Amino acid sequence: MTVNETGAYCGSLSGGCIEEDFLAQLAAGAYRASSQRVRYGEGGMRPDVSLPCGGSLEIVIEFLPPDDATLALLTAMQRALSGQQPMVKMIRPGERAQWEVARP
Repeated sequence: MTVNETGAYCGSLSGGCIEEDFLAQLAAGAYRASSQRVRYGEGGMRPDVSLPCGGSLEIVIEFLPPDDATLALLTAMQRALSGQQPMVKMIRPGERAQWEVARP
C-alpha cells in the first residue's frame, strides 16, 4: 500500500479495518521514522484493531521524504518492477532501505 502526503492511497494491507486505522494514524502524524514494523491484532501495538480472521498482521512501514534519494529509489524500483534491472532490497528498522543490483 502506498499513501501520499494528502492521504490518497493505492493498494491494501488486509482489506478493511486495518487500512482505516493505518490511514488515521498517518493523518495524526504517526510513522515518520525511515522504517519501522507495526503489528496489528494479537500481541501487537494496535491490539484494539482485530483482524476478522483472528491472529495478527505485521507490516513494514517506510517513510520516504521528498528528496533526491527517494527519487533515485523510486526510479530503481520502477526499473526492477519492469524487469529491466533485478534489485535486492535490504531494510533494518529505523533506517532507510538500501537497494543493490542483484548479482546473478
